[in-house]
Amino acid sequence: MSAAKKAAALTAVLDKLLSIEAAMQDAVSPEFTSGTHAPLDNAVYKRRCELRIHTAALSVWHLSDAVKRLAKRSGVDVEDVKQFCAQENSIRVLQNLSNSQKHGLGGTDKQSCFLNGFVTVHRLDKPEEVVAVLGMVITDGKEGVFPSMAVLHTAIRAWGAWLEQRFGIAQDWVARCIPKSGNAPIVMLKPDEHVTVEQGTILLAALPDELSERLRAEAVRRGESA
Repeated sequence: MSAAKKAAALTAVLDKLLSIEAAMQDAVSPEFTSGTHAPLDNAVYKRRCELRIHTAALSVWHLSDAVKRLAKRSGVDVEDVKQFCAQENSIRVLQNLSNSQKHGLGGTDKQSCFLNGFVTVHRLDKPEEVVAVLGMVITDGKEGVFPSMAVLHTAIRAWGAWLEQRFGIAQDWVARCIPKSGNAPIVMLKPDEHVTVEQGTILLAALPDELSERLRAEAVRRGESA
């Protein structure tokens, strides 16, 4: 394979990485996710949130096409790329979300994956006041229920590690896509737990199992009736 074709394939991958970086910045821009600018009951605002997440999801999924081309032109087994994408849960979810968004519920392979409400932070003393919008809930009839930003971050970290190992690229890309937390403390919240933490603390919480299963079952039903 000529050096020119390999260079062109590498340029295509770097362009995809740039698109993902831009999409992630749009998805978390303070002027958009701040609670003071988040009319959650406004249909246009909700659609804008959906479009930003769909754009990021589609950009991450389409990265695989460019990487396959680079692998082929670099002497790397294309099956390695396919196997990586198939084994990484977060990438499968983003693929399902993108296919369902394009082809409708049911997708091209009976996927039923859609954005299903906001993930928000509220003030404890004023529950009605939204502090921040952290993304939306991805409901996937096959894979489960996840916060959108958690899925995107996991997929980006996975791609970054894989690309660095195979091609020596994307070393700083992950850090540019995902906001830095520095040495911020991390607190894993238990179900229905309310805590007071210092500013800058990272809070992690899983959706309740009962809610996740109910949402997943609903997705299956919607996919079957689509």
